[in-house]
Amino acid sequence: MIATGITLSHLVPEYSPEALSRAFIIVAASALTLGLFGIFKLESPSSDSSANHESENYTLREMTAAITANPVAKIFFVYLLLLLAAILSQDVLLEPFGAQAFNMTIEATSRIVSISSTFTLIAFIVAGFMEGRVPKKVIAQIGNLGALAGFVVIIISGLMQSLSAFYIGIILLGFGTGISTVANLSLMFELTVPEKVGLYIGAWGFSNGLSRLAGLLMAGVVADLATYITGNSLSGYLVVFGIEAFLLLIAAILLTRIDVAKFEKQVEKTNFTEKISLIAE
Repeated sequence: MIATGITLSHLVPEYSPEALSRAFIIVAASALTLGLFGIFKLESPSSDSSANHESENYTLREMTAAITANPVAKIFFVYLLLLLAAILSQDVLLEPFGAQAFNMTIEATSRIVSISSTFTLIAFIVAGFMEGRVPKKVIAQIGNLGALAGFVVIIISGLMQSLSAFYIGIILLGFGTGISTVANLSLMFELTVPEKVGLYIGAWGFSNGLSRLAGLLMAGVVADLATYITGNSLSGYLVVFGIEAFLLLIAAILLTRIDVAKFEKQVEKTNFTEKISLIAE
C-alpha cells in the first residue's frame, strides 16, 4: 500500500482518463506478479494420497450458538464488529475528503494512504516489541484510543480548515490502527477453544465480514445521506468520521469488559461443546 500510494501519486499527478487507465494497468499487473510469486511453491503436493485430511466445518447456526453461549464471546463479537467497521470505512473517504476540504491535488491525495500505511507498519513493529511485555488488552486499548484521537483530529481539521491537523490525524489513525490490529489478532486467538479453533476463528471472521459491510454502508450511504440533508458534501464526510469516532469509543468501553480468564472458565465447563451442538439443533 505504501508503494502503491507513492507510485500512483507519480503516475497520476493530474487527472486524465488515459493517465488513470495506465496507472490501474501498471498497479494491477504488479499486484498479479507479486501474488504469483507469493504462491509459488507455497505448499508442496501431499505425497501420501491415502491420508485422511479432516477439516472443521461449521454452520452459521453453530457459530451463532458458540457466541451466544458465552457472554465474553458475545461482547468480543460486537467489539470486533464496531471496531473494524470504524477502521475499515475510512479507507475510501480520506482521499476525497482531503480534496474537498483542502483542495488537495490528486498527487497529494494519493500519498495519504502511503503516510497512513507507513505509520501502520511502524505500529506493527512497536506492537511486536510490546507483545509479552504489556498486557494485550492494554496494547489494544492504546491502539483503539489512538485511532479515536485520529478521527477527532481529522474532524477538527475539517472544521478549522487546517491541513497540518489533517496530516496529524492521518498519522494518529494509521498508528492506532496498526497497534490495534496486532493486539486484537492476539486476543482473537486467545478467545478460542483448543478443540474448536475453527469454530471461533470462523465466528471472528464472520464478525470481520459484517464489519466490512457496515463500513462500506457508512462510507457510501450514510455519507451521501448526510450530504443530501445538510446540502454540504464536507458535512457528509464529517458526519461519517464522527460516527466512526463514536463506534471506536463504544468499542473501547466494551474492551474493558472482555476477560480472557472468564472466557476460558466458561468453555471449560462440563459438556460445553455438546451444549453448543444442542443449541444449534
